[in-house]
Amino acid sequence: MKTQVNGIEITPKMAEVFGEWYNQNSIENAQPCIYVRWLSKIQDYLTRNLIDMDDDDDHIPVVKDCLSMTVQIKDDFERLIPEKDE
Repeated sequence: MKTQVNGIEITPKMAEVFGEWYNQNSIENAQPCIYVRWLSKIQDYLTRNLIDMDDDDDHIPVVKDCLSMTVQIKDDFERLIPEKDE
């Protein structure tokens, strides 16, 4: 049986992961919330390092790429966290 939400197929593996993520007493303990907190810490750390870093042309682009990827992942995970009224 195929399950679709807004035209996107939810596979059994995806449903299993979502079940593990959201089968918690509190949404703050769900994996997306935990990942957002972790990624926020990483983002803060990378940002501080970028600001404090000497103008080393080899490292700055790598740190900027890492920061950009971290923000994108964090933003996507935030969208997986249900609103309180859902």
